[in-house]
Order: sequence, then C-alpha cells, then structure tokens
Amino acid sequence: MAGSKRLILVVDDNEYNREILVENLTDLGFECEEAPDGYETLVRMKRQPLPALVLLDVMMPGIDGFEVCRQLRQDPRTQDVPIIMVTAKAMSRDVVQGLHAGANDYVSKPIDMEVLLARVETHLRLRELSEESRRSNERLMRELAAARAVQESLLPQAAQLRELPASYGLGVAALWRPCEMLGGDFWDIVALSDGSLGLLLIDFAGAGVVPSLYTFRIKTFLQGQIVGIHNPGLAMARLNGELMAMLPEHELATCLYARYDPDRRQFTMCNGGCPHPMIYRARTGAVERVAVTGLPVGAFQEASWTEKVVTLDPGDKIVFYTDGLVKGGTTDDGPYNEVRLAELVSQRGNQLPSQLAATLGQDIDALAPHTRHRDDTTVIFAEVVRED
Repeated sequence: MAGSKRLILVVDDNEYNREILVENLTDLGFECEEAPDGYETLVRMKRQPLPALVLLDVMMPGIDGFEVCRQLRQDPRTQDVPIIMVTAKAMSRDVVQGLHAGANDYVSKPIDMEVLLARVETHLRLRELSEESRRSNERLMRELAAARAVQESLLPQAAQLRELPASYGLGVAALWRPCEMLGGDFWDIVALSDGSLGLLLIDFAGAGVVPSLYTFRIKTFLQGQIVGIHNPGLAMARLNGELMAMLPEHELATCLYARYDPDRRQFTMCNGGCPHPMIYRARTGAVERVAVTGLPVGAFQEASWTEKVVTLDPGDKIVFYTDGLVKGGTTDDGPYNEVRLAELVSQRGNQLPSQLAATLGQDIDALAPHTRHRDDTTVIFAEVVRED
C-alpha cells in the first residue's frame, strides 16, 4: 500500500536517541514521526499514510524490534515497507535474527549519519522501483485481460453454436485453455457456400502474445477466403500459402481442417500435424482413432494434404484436439494422454458435447499442480444430432 515518499518512522525507547535521529533526518529533507516502543509502532502502522521507511530499534521493553518486524511482515498492508534495524552494536546474531525477521538492512550505534543516509536513500529508491514495477505489472495484466477477452470473442460464440443442430444436424462444443493469458491455439467454424460446414483447428508454435496475434489474422482469412472452397485439401493449401507469407522463417503451425456434409453425415478432413481425431460410436460405445496425417502448415510452399472421409451415424461423436492436451500434465493416476482422453470419451460418450467439454475441463483442473499443462489446449467435440 502506498505511503508518503519521504516520511520516516523513527522507533526507539530512548527519547534522546529519537530526537537526534529526527533532527538529522529533518535537516536532510525527510519528514519524521516517532514511536517510543513496539506497541505504539504497531498501532501507528495501522494508519494512513504509511511511512516510506521504518528505523527500528532492536532492544525495547515489551515488544522488541524483532517481533515488531515479524508482525509488520505478516500484514499485507505493511509487508513491503522497508525496515532498517538499529542495533546497539554490530553483533552478528542480532543482524542475522533481524534479517530473518524481515528487516531490509541494519545500522549499528553510534549511528554514522552518512552511512544511515546512504542506506535510507538506497531502500527508498528500491521501494520506488518496486512500486513502479508493480504498477507496470498491474497495467500489463489489465491489458492482457482485455486482449484475452478480444481473442475469446473471435472463437465461435454460444449463440452461433446453438444454431448448428437445426442448421446442420451437428452439435459442437469446445474446451479452449491457453496456458498463459493469451494463446496460440485457435478454432472456428464457417458456413461454406455449398451448404456444408467448415471447421478449423490450428495450433501456432509457442504460447503467449506473439502466437495469439496470428489467430486474429487467421480469423479474417477463414471467414474471407475459405467460404467458397469446398475441398479441404485446397483449403489447407490456401491456408499454407497464407502462413508462408505471415510467419517468420522456421516457424510453423499444426492444423486440422474438416468439411462437414450434413446430407451425408460425413466429415472430410485434412490433418497437418495435429493428433489423430477420435470417433465415438454411439451404437457400440467403441472409440476409434482416425488415421489421417500430414505436414504442418507454414513450413513448405509446395506441401499437399491427403483427405480422409468418415461417416457418422446419429449419436456418434468426433473429437479434434491439439497436442497440448496430451503432453506435460499428470494426475495422481499417471500422465494425461490419448488413452486417458479415449477413456473419458468412451465412459461419457452419452453426454452432450458441452457436457463432455465441461467434464474434460474438470479433469484438467485436477492435474497435479506442479505438472499442469505448459502448452495451450483446445479440444472440439462434435456430435451428429440423433433423429427424433
């Protein structure tokens, strides 16, 4: 909590010592307040404005300087106020005890005012720099939160997803989890001009601000240039050309693009380095992996992709996901991998896509804290709507 930049609280049970310190510090341009013991110090530190620094005598009746220091460090309001301990002599055990209690520095009696001034100025400057850093971090977090909201607004929204069952006979939901405030994963759907539906999943290398910037451009590209392309292989080639021009050299992205034909209940897909999709068969409860592979996008100008066609029955689901889901995270039962995902899909296959996404989110939240995912995670669940 902010305090007066030049206000120093002088704490000493000896009135003469306080007067000498206050007089010298006032002559040097500081404002001073006094406290005669530890109790009065703790009472004063509950009021505003807080002092910029505390000169704290060690040996005092009642609450000594060490205990005052410990209590000030335990209070969030005062934990950052610099404390310089004043010792009767430079005894190493007192110095160590004071530093362990949370003191920033110490001076010994008799006090050399030049030394004291140098240390006071040093710690006031350090606190000022710390405050500047804190304000900058707070501003950065506000800006990142605003950018996160904008990035989330680029993803398919709830109202759009609610229309899909009636328009395409397809229910879709997704889990989108950047590992930082911003992420390099992106997914979207686009209504194609022939009445089919395009679905894109892309994972830019890395995480954070830079990869997230690419997702903004991909949104514009997808909605503007893919609408009239009904061939997934051609769509991938067009996307590859866009990324070749956009990405720096040696950077690339993994990508899966699929076209859904609602009349045939067919997904035609091309895979550029994403994990194999999974299919849940409602009739048998079996989970199948779709063997479709290909080169990442943005790496080779002349790359091409093979199309894979799968037909789904009502109630069947298909799962598309980035590799962030299956690398780096563990639970008490072991690593979270494709096998764990397949088990979830098999056991909860009767759930709606939105319920599956929520269940998966709970599973991710249960990951061991020290092994949480260090990569962005996106998982898309799509289900052919059951016929009435």
